[in-house]
Amino acid sequence: MRTVSSSPVTPSRARSGGSRCATTATGGSGPVQLESASLWGVALPFDVTADADIDGVICIARRERRFQDDEIALLAELVGKAQAAAADILSHQALREQAMRDPLTGLGNRRKLAEDASRWLPTAGAAPRLLTVLDLDGFKLYNDTFGHHAGDALLARLGAKLNAELE
Repeated sequence: MRTVSSSPVTPSRARSGGSRCATTATGGSGPVQLESASLWGVALPFDVTADADIDGVICIARRERRFQDDEIALLAELVGKAQAAAADILSHQALREQAMRDPLTGLGNRRKLAEDASRWLPTAGAAPRLLTVLDLDGFKLYNDTFGHHAGDALLARLGAKLNAELE
């Protein structure tokens, strides 16, 4: 662990992230202890993704005394648990999105329709709602004539255009 002496860090600068805490911690791979006058801080890198870049930093500051090694180890362990929880949340969101959308077109599937309808219908009242169903007449013939790759490309383009109009 490194200890860095920095320019004066006031409690308000520490709260707002204006100190060197974040920039100092992102330069290394482990906790960094910062010292300024009677204020001590620990910068702990916070990385949720698998890439080598650090996504953020958790900075903790206090007055009077430096952080002991066992305190820093405990804080690092807590940050590790928070990173694992954040990664699990992101993975869950990605899986949920995959389960709700067609991978080729990007359009919502039956699960997405059911979820949206359960949210829309109770609040609809007298407000009009519109549900559009598309049936691509002759698509099988197009697929058989030009091949499945061409059919997939056509569906992907159609999905992109529909998504662009709906957003």
